[in-house]
Amino acid sequence: MADINTIETFLIDNNIGFKELDPTTLYIEDAANSIPGLFIAVNDPIVVVKARVMTLPNAPNIQFFKKLLELNAKDLPHGAYGLDGDDVVLVDTLELNTLDKEELMASIDSISFALVNHYSILKKTITA
Repeated sequence: MADINTIETFLIDNNIGFKELDPTTLYIEDAANSIPGLFIAVNDPIVVVKARVMTLPNAPNIQFFKKLLELNAKDLPHGAYGLDGDDVVLVDTLELNTLDKEELMASIDSISFALVNHYSILKKTITA
């Protein structure tokens, strides 16, 4: 069964830098691998991969939420947009018991891609 040490090994094997925030949480900010600010938390039986996208706009319009849902449906193979307090976040959950390196990397890649490519799209809906 996988655990936080297994995840650390997967990251090291892929030359991804990380910091251990506590015994169950890692933080990745690795510009060399185009990974901007991801948290990986082990909460047995799941692993949560999460990134803050932006602060929720003061007066979000329907277009903003519509675009979030469209991106969820059409352009996110792993994870989904959601709200965490006043933050828009990207979250993916993986099953710890069956986690392998490819699954973890696919989740990290999907969220990293979305952070880089969707921010400007979402920003435009705020000012529209």
